Parts: sequence; structure tokens; C-alpha cells
Amino acid sequence: MGEEGLSTLRLSAFGLRRDPPRRPEDRSADYAALFDYDTLFYDLFRSPDGAAIIGLGPPLLNCEAPLLQAVFRSTASERPLAWRYEPPRTQFQPSCRFRIDARDMPSDAPLVMELAGRRVRIPVRPSGVAGFAGRRILVTLSRDNPLGWIRDWVAFNVRVHGADAVLFYDNGSTAYERGALMRLFEAIPGLVRARVVAWPFPYGPGTGPRNIQDSFYCQPGALNHARWRYCAAARGVLNSDIDELVAIGGGGSLFDRLEQSGKAALVFPGLWVERPALKAEPEPEPEPERAPARHLNCLYRELRQCLLRRFGRRHRLLRTKWIAVPALVPEAVDWGVHDLYPTRRQSRRHKRSWRRQPRDLFYRHFRQINTGWKLARWMPRPWSRYRHLYDRDLADAFRVAFPDDPIDPPMRWLAGLRRPRAKPR
Repeated sequence: MGEEGLSTLRLSAFGLRRDPPRRPEDRSADYAALFDYDTLFYDLFRSPDGAAIIGLGPPLLNCEAPLLQAVFRSTASERPLAWRYEPPRTQFQPSCRFRIDARDMPSDAPLVMELAGRRVRIPVRPSGVAGFAGRRILVTLSRDNPLGWIRDWVAFNVRVHGADAVLFYDNGSTAYERGALMRLFEAIPGLVRARVVAWPFPYGPGTGPRNIQDSFYCQPGALNHARWRYCAAARGVLNSDIDELVAIGGGGSLFDRLEQSGKAALVFPGLWVERPALKAEPEPEPEPERAPARHLNCLYRELRQCLLRRFGRRHRLLRTKWIAVPALVPEAVDWGVHDLYPTRRQSRRHKRSWRRQPRDLFYRHFRQINTGWKLARWMPRPWSRYRHLYDRDLADAFRVAFPDDPIDPPMRWLAGLRRPRAKPR
């Protein structure tokens, strides 16, 4: 258990600035405020074998040419170190990587980077792979989510799916100190390892009016950092947000499903769930410091999505999330927010050999587990038998996760009708 520091370096240390790749006419009004102009390295850390120093950061874009002239030195010997630059391979994982030869460099020695007459001394962090070896890890990025939501999210995944570790990337929360997160994790039985990683980088703009994804670096960067600094030897890694939980029909552990599949990864689409209102008029806006609902209050799926699922229109459900065994994921595959993305044509053709999308596996996306930072999604819609279907699988999972908490029954008997479950394939 503990907090983990980063060794961050800014482009401005060398008089550089990242230019936005998107044309002004394609930018949303908040684009400039959300774009990351200045991060060079999120972190610099040792590889698990100590032979290299790895630097991860957003795409260099217009700064690539000058940065390729950089010189890295060990403070122990002042000799130049060999290094190579690996640019981003897909738009869905837009992180670049510097790999610096450190075989003859003492493990505690800082690194020096020289460029354009400037010299910057940088500490190098240790690898965290050994501390998470063999663990079933939850990975998430969060900002100011209420502690009660975070506790329920972790406890559910520990008790239902057998997770025993969490990597929590905190994107600049101001509602509480990171120490409060660690105290919360320490109080959850079954959670063996936890790290709160301060991740104070700009979240990044959305896709804009023309649905262009070219400027969103923060969350993909956190996943890439988790992969290479902590998760390389993990037993399994579940990529999930605080407002997302997986419930399996008939019960069972998602990590067990992954291990029994023999595949490197399972991917699965999502279904909205919510807590409907009993009246047609909307509820008043909740007080900022009080969560409007818990996960276990949101037990109704959308009937429309259930029909899409039943009649094979799965591509119209919510975008997928994934769980993976890091050691089995091919090197030429990137960890993205919604999928694992092959980076070579041959890898895409052979995706079925290492990746599986079970037809009976879905995550639930909780409408009311939302602080309104993007949309007023938490506003409940009036209950209707033509809109809502009680989610018995989710209710059963909550009874396992929270045996001391009452679980609401269906509002009407029609809402509780059980639809046939798809057979696992």
C-alpha cells in the first residue's frame, strides 16, 4: 500500500511547446483549456531488469525533430547513453516512449538530459513490476469521485471478481487528499496491494464537432504507464471506470473467466443501468458534497439495449472495455481505453488468436454514478415498463458484494420478468 511519485519533465524546460494537431474550426470551445501543451515525460523509470530507463509521454508532434537531438547522460559517469525513440503507434494509444540504455548506470543515479544548450537533471523512479507480480489488478483514472463510490467499486470487484490489487490514477482531485484514498483502500478486506498515482496532467479535449480523436492523451497515457511500470507480471488487469461494473449471468469471477479462456484478453460491451424516478418531474439537483445514489441503487437496464443485445446488434451497445493477462498480450498491441489495439496488419488479422469477445459478457454503466463534470447524466428518468427492465444478474452480484445492504426488488412484476440468457460461446 502507498502513494507513488513520478519523475515528470516539461517541454518548457527546453523552451518547447506542443502545437495542437487539430484545426481551429474543428475544436470545441474548451479545447485550448484542456489540451496538454507542455508534458514531455509523464514519468521516467527503470525497466524490470534494470537495463533500461523508460520515459513515457504524449506524442511529440512539432517537438519531435528538436528532441531527437537530445543527449542523455548518467550523473555517475557523464558519458552519453545510447537511446531510441518509439513514436505512438495508434491514435487510440497516443503515447511515445524513450528507451535509454542504463546497463552501466547505478540504480540510484539521476539522469541528465541536454538539449539546445540547456541541461536538466532528472530523478529516475524504480520499476513497480515486482510489487504487483501475480496480482489481479484494477486500473482506473479518477477525479473527485466521492469516496463512497470508490469504496463500493473496489469492494465489488474484490468480493465478486477476486481482484486483490488496485492502481488508482488520481487526475488532480481537490475534494480530498490522496491519503484519504489510501486509508479507504487499507480498510477493504482482501485488497493486498494498492497504489495511488498522482496523475496531474490535462485531461484532454473531446472529439469535437467532427468526431476527431487526436488530442486525448491523459487516460491512454495512464494505461500505458500502468502497463510498463507496474503490470507486466500481473496475473490479470481489469480496465474499468468508477461508474462501471461487470455482472456475469449465473455469477462467477471475471478474472476466472479470463484465465479459463486461455486468451490474452476478453473484451465486452456495456449496458446502461440507472435508478429511475417514481415521478415524471426530475429530482432537485443534489448537493455537491453528497452522492445522489450508490451503485446498488441502479438496477434497471434499458429495454432498448436489451433488444439490441437479443437480436445481435451488439455493435450498437456501449463501447467495449477489457480485461487482460499482460504477459500474453502481444508486444505489437496497445492498451487503449476501450480496446486492445493491434498496431500491425498481421496482428489485426490474427486478433482472434489472442482476443475473445464472449457473447454473454457485459459491463454495466451507471447513469447516476456521475458528478456532472461533463453532462447532467445523474438526472433520473421516470420509470416505465416500456423503457426499463430490472437487472437480476446485477442484483444477484450486489447481494454477493454487499450482503448487509438491502437490494431493491423490481418496481412492478412486469419489470422483473427474466429474459433468457445467451449461452456462453
